[in-house]
Amino acid sequence: MRSFKQNGRWLLPLILIAVLAVPASAALLPSSPSLSGPAAPAYQTGELNWEEVQDSPGVYWYTVTFPTPLIGYAVGGPDWNVNNGIGTVKIAKTTDGGQTWTVSNVPNTNRFMRGLACSDENTCWMSGASSPRILRTTNGGAAWNEAYINADWTGWLWSAGWTGVDTTVMIGTTGYYDEPGRRANMLRTTNGQNFYAEVANDPREFVVYDFSCPTPGVCYSAAKQTAFFSSDNGDNWVRRPAPVVRFFGIWCTDNNTCWMAGGSNGSTTDGVIQIFRSGDGGFNWQQASATPLSGNRPRLYNIQMVDATHGYAVGCVNAPDPVQEVCEGNGLLMRTTDGFSWQQVTSPSDADIMDLWVHDMDNVVLVDFAGRIWHGTGAPTPTPTPTNTPTSTPTNTPTPTSTPTRTPTPTATPSTGVINGVAYYDQNGNQFPNNGEPGLPDAVMALKQGNAVVATQTSDSSGNFTFNGVAPGTYTLMEQTAPSGYGPSS
Repeated sequence: MRSFKQNGRWLLPLILIAVLAVPASAALLPSSPSLSGPAAPAYQTGELNWEEVQDSPGVYWYTVTFPTPLIGYAVGGPDWNVNNGIGTVKIAKTTDGGQTWTVSNVPNTNRFMRGLACSDENTCWMSGASSPRILRTTNGGAAWNEAYINADWTGWLWSAGWTGVDTTVMIGTTGYYDEPGRRANMLRTTNGQNFYAEVANDPREFVVYDFSCPTPGVCYSAAKQTAFFSSDNGDNWVRRPAPVVRFFGIWCTDNNTCWMAGGSNGSTTDGVIQIFRSGDGGFNWQQASATPLSGNRPRLYNIQMVDATHGYAVGCVNAPDPVQEVCEGNGLLMRTTDGFSWQQVTSPSDADIMDLWVHDMDNVVLVDFAGRIWHGTGAPTPTPTPTNTPTSTPTNTPTPTSTPTRTPTPTATPSTGVINGVAYYDQNGNQFPNNGEPGLPDAVMALKQGNAVVATQTSDSSGNFTFNGVAPGTYTLMEQTAPSGYGPSS
């Protein structure tokens, strides 16, 4: 990722290092200049094979979670946006990783519930608009009992998240407002039963849609133009401003690295995919690279990463009304294999995909707004061989040299990586790409190993550049020639 300032000045260049393991693909981001690690799992690169594993007509699924690899839950029920969400809540449970589900009514519920979080296979919480607003199970969903709100809050609730510490749970509200019954950004319990108000340092009347706690007691939540952050098990929350997007989902792979996904904050048909990544704890957010769905207003409802480079995001191709957010297009499924560039892949659903659980890149569970639960699996990873007959003894292994080669190796482990980046006009000089800062064509980038330039690439009309077939090693990425009228940002 390179930024340039206009006026022709060459300044001290920012040097980015990418350490590639086998296999590896790296998105060059200012907040994460060093990328290294062990060999990643070999995932299949084609489409997943989808099976409809549950169909509950008239049920609108909201959230799915797996406290263990085999045991998972999904909460659904009435459409929150119709007749004030009046109806009976449904809970679905799987004990085989999502292959089969059992659906049952949640007794004594009268309106939608959409927040769901579990601390173990037996202990879960749900939140929403039913009375009572929060329910808890300690026996795997056999019974759901009231949890108590000891706060100045009477409104609807929207999300739930376990902090990873004992029975500390966070519940997202529809936003803080200084009037009776509205004074909380979030509700928090440490004993699993009694919830108290949490007000952020910069409270806003923003719905808290999702939580992610990458390590016990360190948590983020997603809201409009906001990532709230807590480092003390949810006891205090700080607002980290984010781009002007309504963020519905957040997922963090460590205490500093998070992705948020959502939709445009207003009416638009530009088709821009709203996925952003932060590598510095939410202080700065960089928009991901994705082909726009022109003529549409795509809306992503959630995102989940397997690791720092692999993940999925789900939502709707077109939700034209920014208030109602009703899906009028097919379900949207996005995928990344480098953490930065996202591609649309085939969705199994023609309805809004509300949530997902990614066991791994070849084992994914989706829930949609048409009563269906989907299980996607990948085909077995093919073993590349130089002949039609697999053999344990390679017969055509190329001799490693410093010259890149496209001859496939007869092993299942890829031997090269990919480096992607963007050259852009850094209008505010913060060395991070912000909304509205354009990509710059004709920036010549040099990939160096030691003092030797091993490859150069020129950015395209959108500022994107890619180095393919990069052998494992340590590299320095530098600008070689800036576009006319620009110099590197300091």
